[in-house]
Amino acid sequence: MKEIMVSVIMPCLNVKDFIEEAIESVLNQTLKDIELIIVDADSDDGTVEIIDKYRNQDDRIVFLHSDRKSMGYQYNIGIKKAKGKYIGFVESDDYIDTKMYEELVGTAEQNELDFVKSDFDVFIGDKNERFFLNYVVLSTADEDLYNNVINPADYSAIIYRDVSMWNGIYKRDFIEKNRIFLNETAGAAFQDIGFILKSFMKAERIMYVHIPSYHYRKDNLNASVYNKVKHIKFVMDEMRFITEFMNSEDICSPFRAVIFHRLFGSFCAYYDEYINSNQKIEETEKQLEEFFLFIKDCYKKLEYHEINKEKIDKILSLTALLRSVEDFKVVRENISYLNKKGRKDFFESIKNRDIVIFGAGEVGQSIYACLYRNNIKSILCFCDNDIKKQGTNIMGLPCVSLDKITESCYNSDICFIIANIAHYNDIIKQLIKNNTERKNIIKSTDILPLIAFEINIKEL
Repeated sequence: MKEIMVSVIMPCLNVKDFIEEAIESVLNQTLKDIELIIVDADSDDGTVEIIDKYRNQDDRIVFLHSDRKSMGYQYNIGIKKAKGKYIGFVESDDYIDTKMYEELVGTAEQNELDFVKSDFDVFIGDKNERFFLNYVVLSTADEDLYNNVINPADYSAIIYRDVSMWNGIYKRDFIEKNRIFLNETAGAAFQDIGFILKSFMKAERIMYVHIPSYHYRKDNLNASVYNKVKHIKFVMDEMRFITEFMNSEDICSPFRAVIFHRLFGSFCAYYDEYINSNQKIEETEKQLEEFFLFIKDCYKKLEYHEINKEKIDKILSLTALLRSVEDFKVVRENISYLNKKGRKDFFESIKNRDIVIFGAGEVGQSIYACLYRNNIKSILCFCDNDIKKQGTNIMGLPCVSLDKITESCYNSDICFIIANIAHYNDIIKQLIKNNTERKNIIKSTDILPLIAFEINIKEL
């Protein structure tokens, strides 16, 4: 009997509209030496019947029943049952490219990696018409690290952008040796954060590859990421979970400050969502008061050189919290108001106008995805000064030089959205020199790939 190379774990609960595509994308892998471990939490919508159909066709499927506790609980059942040399994860409303595991296993074997991850796509739409937005794990500053063996301790800041666990494979021996499991608190959201951070801190040999092999759905309204009122509780749970792990494993520099910074940022973002929901939940309010004390305690344990390197002492919301909870609440309410107002003003300023997005990088593509999600179809093209991008097609739009726009028959009242913030002032000068009126130049609002499809302009 051949060795199982990858155990693919797929938790599910009432996903009859999506799970067929997820299962087929795993079973149709060019790497055949896999097992698909489906862990169902008592689905009652027809999901189990679909699974049974595929079990009768393919004996590589292992079907496990789970109590309806949490997604972390389901994933951990699968991890403990896995027999493969590597472990992978696929959510039951997503799908993967047919060569994903063949390519990742080949890379992991050749380089003796603890784990390897790829870029991924975020998408909306059904099989007949889909719209994709690529997420590149490594930033422009770190893109030379792709396809190189990395020790995470040397590049701890990568964890700001390494935000998912399902776009990679992990050596099972590595997972078991380091007792890397997911948090099992109730619910489904954010329980992968602990797994992501723990595997990153314990690994010594990892690699990122520049291929979007995983496709992450963003229009399943039943998904946990859309239950925004509960987000704050999940983030608090995960921050405690990962802090307890770091304490038990005696993990210190360089990870503590980076992880504190990342998790505190997440906490602030979802605190804003909680207060904007206008739903004061007594249990959550009590947990918040306890959590504020927990954050202060975590900060006190950071060494100064860590605080200084990550500029944690420059975080306005944290500075306010260290003074008082009331100061923190005032600061977050003002930041939340300004962010929401800024976003609303931005979309009002481009309403009913022909648009050119200047900058075809991550921000520009995210702006386009957000506009597409909100049925704004008046985007003419991308404009970019990068010669390599000029003349290409990006997300279905042409990408051209400014000269090409000048030579075209586009009207003179085009609205230019500057999405290349690093070169914002230089691009303004370039546009004005090209006879673009200042009123037609607008700075992009802050939108990144993972939230681009979540923004509903009508709700601003």
